[in-house]
Amino acid sequence: MKLGDRPWMVYSLFLLALLGSFYLIIFSEGFLGNIMVELIGAVIFILIIDQLLLKSQRKRWRVVKHEIEHILSRTLNTLRDDILLNMFAFKPDISAGTADLDLLENSVREQKASKLQELYQLESEQMFEMIKNNYLSRKYEDLFLEKAEDLWRILNTKYIEHLNPEEVKLFLALHLHLRDLHAGLKTYLRGQQETGKKGYYQQKGQRSIIHNTREIIENLIELRKMGYQPSSIYIEEEQ
Repeated sequence: MKLGDRPWMVYSLFLLALLGSFYLIIFSEGFLGNIMVELIGAVIFILIIDQLLLKSQRKRWRVVKHEIEHILSRTLNTLRDDILLNMFAFKPDISAGTADLDLLENSVREQKASKLQELYQLESEQMFEMIKNNYLSRKYEDLFLEKAEDLWRILNTKYIEHLNPEEVKLFLALHLHLRDLHAGLKTYLRGQQETGKKGYYQQKGQRSIIHNTREIIENLIELRKMGYQPSSIYIEEEQ
C-alpha cells in the first residue's frame, strides 16, 4: 500500500501518540524507562513470531508461488504463439545450422519477443489488414475467449495473493482484453450477417480488435520483462 493510500485517521492517531509520548517523557517520572522496556519486549516478541511462524509459512507458500508462476508462464507461452501464429502468421527461422537445442530455443524466444515489439509499433490499419488476411478470412472459433477463461481459472485461486500486485494487475488486464477481443471479433463478423448494417458492425468491431490486440501485445511484453518467459520451443500447429 502506498503512503497516500492510507486513511488520514491513521496519521492523526500516529501524531497524537507522538505528542502524548513527548508529554509523558517530559512530565511523567519513570515513563521513559518503562516505555523502553515495553519496546524491547515488543521487538523480541515480533522477532520470535517472524522467525518461528511467518518465516516457516513463507517458505511453504514459496513452493506454491513458484508453481503458480510456472503455470502462468506456460499459459502466456501458448497465448503468445496463438497471437503470433493465428493472427499474424509468424513463422520463426529455425533453419540455423546448430545441433544445440538450447541455443535454438533461445533464438526462437528472441525472435518471438522481437516480433511482438514489431507488431506493437504497427499502424492501426496495417495491423488490422494483417489480422484480416491471416485470421478473419478463416473460420472463426472462440479461441481468445477460451484463453481468457483459462487465465481466469488460474487467477481465481487463493494462491494468487502471493504474487506481486503489479503482476496480478497485468494478468487481470490481459484477461479483460482477451474477452474484449473476442467480443470485437464477433462484432466484426456479425457485419457479414446483418443486411444493411455491415459498415456499422465492421467499423465497431475493427476498432475493438485493433485496440485490444495492441493492449494484449503490450501486456505480454510487460509480463516478459517481469520474468514470464516462454519456456518451450515454438511448436507449429497443423493448418
